[in-house]
Amino acid sequence: MFRRIAVHLDNGVDCRRRIDIALRMAKAHDAHLTGIFASHMQPGYFYDEGGLWARSMEIIKEINTKGRAATQQAFSQAAAQAGVAISWRQGDDAPADCLARHARYSDVVIVSQENGYDIEAATGDDFVPQTLLAAGRPVIVLPTAGTFETIGIRALYCWNPERQAAYEDLAAYCASHGFPPLESETRDAREAGIGDAILDAAADFGADLIVMGAYGHSRARQWILGGATRSLLSAMTVPVLFSH
Repeated sequence: MFRRIAVHLDNGVDCRRRIDIALRMAKAHDAHLTGIFASHMQPGYFYDEGGLWARSMEIIKEINTKGRAATQQAFSQAAAQAGVAISWRQGDDAPADCLARHARYSDVVIVSQENGYDIEAATGDDFVPQTLLAAGRPVIVLPTAGTFETIGIRALYCWNPERQAAYEDLAAYCASHGFPPLESETRDAREAGIGDAILDAAADFGADLIVMGAYGHSRARQWILGGATRSLLSAMTVPVLFSH
């Protein structure tokens, strides 16, 4: 059970859906919800033909301030209607750094799959990979397409007994927390690849959430993700809870 949930907020087209899903989860868990506004438009968006830098910066500040205020108002109104206790966090640093810094005080943080066409989100490159690897908390990534009435009622856990996973008696662990009896299924990923095998299993199982590890590291300012993590981030069909 989650007691504190965080949700990423921005000016993008998917923000309102993300708020609605986060509020439903908070309501179901009787959890406190923290909205973390992490969005920052870059000056390059607003150079005019004469290269007027000062005017460009004024426009950026005005857009950021108005957008943040509108998002905060929408978040507060939606929370009041849902009867969910909320708090608000924001920062002027890079969006991924801001989100990771504030998310560390929550049990889980909710973000959306990256959408290159949604420039209003203004989160920068590699926002989701940076968040996965830097937040220090589980991250639920919502696909950019689809509606999700439930999340976590029927979960698919991706598990292996290799060195990378903290192996133990998973069935006994889940039983001790009052979870339903586990159903086990093994898939051969040698032909389709691990990512496709996971997505196929989720579809066959009717899963509304995939739970898996997120493997990766940063190198020379690039974020290098493991193959399965990269595959799920690009082709997810249901929400995925990543733990790094």
